[in-house]
Amino acid sequence: MNADGSRRLRLTDNEADDHSSRWSPDGSKIAYVSKRDGNSEIYMINSDGSDPVNLTNDMARDTGPAWGPNRDFIAFSSDRNGFRDLYLMRPDAQGCSLCPLPPLMTECLHGTQPAPGSLFNTDRNGNEEVYRMAADGSLQTNLTNPGAADSAPDWE
Repeated sequence: MNADGSRRLRLTDNEADDHSSRWSPDGSKIAYVSKRDGNSEIYMINSDGSDPVNLTNDMARDTGPAWGPNRDFIAFSSDRNGFRDLYLMRPDAQGCSLCPLPPLMTECLHGTQPAPGSLFNTDRNGNEEVYRMAADGSLQTNLTNPGAADSAPDWE
């Protein structure tokens, strides 16, 4: 919809919980989370609501999609390895190339880089914590303290 609330357009039409939508940098696609398959999956749809594609298609809980600067990758959070961590994928048609972090992101991104100082959350150490990392996936630093679950980081 427009900023004033006019021209609303429904993009999804199912009984599932669809949420956490993120526009691609060029405005042509939207990545979002849907539970239409029974668990949280990352989907991509055209900005007019056409052609939804399940990008993750895994029994894991996949959440929090975020586009790379050139629409060349989507970062998301998943518990597919037994703990919640950050993953990257290329938004190809019919699926994606998946690469977990902390291996250096350059292996997955083929020369592209996310913004320096990226934030993510993981429970790899037994408790959900917020981390910061360099653009190449190195220098991962825990920014929060154990005790309470910390998640959904964002720059203000």
